Amino acid sequence: MPRHDKGIAAVFARARAGDRRLSPWMTRHHDELVREIGTGRVEWAAALCAFADLGLTDEHGRPLTRDTASRTWRRVREAVAAGRQAEATARPSPGELVPGVRLIASAPASMPVRPPPAPAAAPIAGTPAGAVEATEHIAAVLAGMSASRVPLPSQPSRHPQPVPMRPVHEKDPTP
Repeated sequence: MPRHDKGIAAVFARARAGDRRLSPWMTRHHDELVREIGTGRVEWAAALCAFADLGLTDEHGRPLTRDTASRTWRRVREAVAAGRQAEATARPSPGELVPGVRLIASAPASMPVRPPPAPAAAPIAGTPAGAVEATEHIAAVLAGMSASRVPLPSQPSRHPQPVPMRPVHEKDPTP
């Protein structure tokens, strides 16, 4: 099966090599083009001659015009810049665990250092080891947070009991 995959990859590589459209070619050779023609005002006459020598065409297979080359170059530069920006923001900066999350080397002096929690009692027979470890870990986290368990309010019933009606007292006619 892998040999078949290499065959398909080779077929597609040959097909891509035969692609003479300007946009994919500019994308593949972006950095070299920036060094050669720059990002500012471009003298397209010389560039169009070079593109014609390479046999490059527009998206429809027609010969290139100055307008087509200029617009294609602008779109390629914007696409490459956006791709590089997305790649740069996806990578964590030095000192970050993931983008936006930094590792703190040591706790500040103002934060009290809590002692580690006491070891738990022996596991209950028949309890899986993972459950005991998880329970110990949860207890250690709660102790480290100085958290206490607060009972939650009771949930309202789905079937409320009818409220009994209070009898209406008649007023006493005597004042």
